[in-house]
Formats: sequence, C-alpha cells, structure tokens
Amino acid sequence: MDSPIPKSLQMCLTDGSLGPAVRGCRGDFDFTLRFEHIFLSIIPSALFIAISAYGIVRLSRSPRVVGGKLFQWIKLGVITVYAALQLALLILFSTTNTRSYDTAIGAAALSVFGSTTLLALSWAEHSRSLRPSILLTFYLTLTLLLDIVQARTLLIISPSWVLGRLFTAAACLKGVILLLENYPKTSYAFHVQPSPEASMGIFSIATYAWLGRLVVLGSQKTLNISDLYDLDPNMASEDLDTQFWVAWNKPSSRGRKLRLAVALVRATKWQLLAPVPPRIARTGLNFCQPFLIQSIQTHLLKPYTPELDQQGKGLIGATVLVYLGIAMSIGIYQYYNRRAITFLRGFLVAGIYRKTVTIEALGACGT
Repeated sequence: MDSPIPKSLQMCLTDGSLGPAVRGCRGDFDFTLRFEHIFLSIIPSALFIAISAYGIVRLSRSPRVVGGKLFQWIKLGVITVYAALQLALLILFSTTNTRSYDTAIGAAALSVFGSTTLLALSWAEHSRSLRPSILLTFYLTLTLLLDIVQARTLLIISPSWVLGRLFTAAACLKGVILLLENYPKTSYAFHVQPSPEASMGIFSIATYAWLGRLVVLGSQKTLNISDLYDLDPNMASEDLDTQFWVAWNKPSSRGRKLRLAVALVRATKWQLLAPVPPRIARTGLNFCQPFLIQSIQTHLLKPYTPELDQQGKGLIGATVLVYLGIAMSIGIYQYYNRRAITFLRGFLVAGIYRKTVTIEALGACGT
C-alpha cells in the first residue's frame, strides 16, 4: 500500500502540474515535481538509451585497443552500485504517494534502465575506444547538472526525507563515474599513440589541455618541427586517398558537375557534422545572454527580501553556466571546424595528386 505524504514534506499543490515553476511554496523558486520528472529525467534518459543502442552495436564491431581489466572492473563496480541506488529510488518512489506519482515512477524506471545501458556502454567503450566516450561524458555531465536541481528540490521538500538523501548520494556517485570515464587510458593502450589527439576527451578539447606541453615548451624555446605532435593516424594520406576514391567511384545522380562535392561530402560526412552541435549550443547560449542580463538588472532594482537571496544565487549559477558554456562551445567548435577543414584539404590533395600522376602516366604511354 502506498505510504501517505509525510506532514513535514513541503509539497506544493502545483507539483502535479507541468508548471514549470511552483506557486505558493518553496519560496516560489523551484520547479514542479512533474516538470522535473519529465524534462530533467525522462527525456534525457530516453534519448540516451536510444542513442546508446547504436553506439554499443558500432563498438561491438571494433577491435580491442585498450587493456586495463582492473580499471575496467572498478568502473563497472561503481556503475553497478549506482544502478542499485537507482533501483532503490524506484522502490521508494513506488511506495510514496507524491503529487506526481505516475511521472515519478516513469522517471525512476527509465533511470534504472539507463544505468544498465550506462553499464553496457562503459564496458564496450573501455576496451574498444582509446578516447573517453563523448556520449557518456555529455550524458553524465548534463544529467549531473539536472540531478543537482532535482536533489535540491527533494532536500527542500524535507531534509530528513530518505528519498532526497538517497537521490543526492546517487548524484554524487554519478560525479565519480564521470571522473572515472574521463581518466586517461593511454597507459593501458596496446600500441603507443603518436599524438595525444587520439586519446583526448571532450573536456580536453574544450580547454585545449592537450596542448599544455607545447605551451610550456614554447615558453622555454623556439619550437621546431620535431617538437610538434604527429598527426592523428586518421589523417594519414594513404587512408584519405583510399576513402576519397571509394567515395568518388560510387554512382551519383547529381551529375558530373557536382561529382567532386558529392564525393567530399560522402568521405567527410562525420567530420563536417561534428562542428554543428557546438555551434548550435553557442548560438543558443548567445541568445540567452540578453535575457540573463535583463533578469539580473531587474533583480538588482528590486528591494531586498529573503526570497531574493535564492533568486540571486540562481542568477549567479545561470551566469556561470551560460558564460562557461559559451567558452567551452567555442573551444569545441573551433577544434572540430579546423579538423573538418584539414580533412577536406587532405582529401583534395590526395585526389589531385593521384589524378595528376594518372594523367602524366597516360600521357607518357601515348607518346
């Protein structure tokens, strides 16, 4: 039988609505429970599960490139504990009669399923990818921020409520998983990598931390060609030449005039798409700036009240997220944009060189 809502819980009458904000309780500075369950839990979990299925299938076809079984089992052990916490939360939500019971059960169930998916994807990514998984890193970072919001709500409802404490513990454990998933695996690689590009994660890309050694070395002396990192193995001329001519020889309905453009798009489709998400993120955050500044100005003009303290802290957090997000999205966009341009140049140089050599050989045979 469902347990009644404890009298000490600060449930709002609007917690059963989509809100998004509560009215008449919790200082009017919080999301409703139904809104949090749907938009901060159900939707991210569902998207992660769907995208991870493709990632697991793709990785299953790739060879093993990393060892480190002990480290792999440590990660899996932590994720297993996290999955157990999610299962405990599902049981608690199913026995607590909250005002958003149906969405709470759905969010908790998807979180359990998502944690098992996280377990499978982490297992596949560890041994078959030298880079920290971009999908795992993005999902864990985003949902960690969203979980902090939900944990705050549950703790405000009642600091002594076991549901809020358990949810907070699960959020902290998710932060540990994020750190473990981004720990470098180069020491466990089967083959020595010529460039740190082959093993860097999304945080290293955003902050350009992988260039730290070059920056320090450049401050001490004039850099030589031998001091620079080797190119990413994926940019090797032999591979680019093969990929370009495979794309060139595929039949196309676009005609001869667009044959080169179609071949380049086919050969570099993933490299061309990589800069798109960070560019969209930067555009969205830039769009948020004037609304954030307007909200800050409005807040500063209001007379002081205790409720304004919470709003001020929220605005500080929003400012940090917006401007930190802009900086990181610019770094990620610039990296993938330059990488796409380099791939395009590599394909064109390889294609032009092969065509030139072929024409010269045919000319020599004709004479």
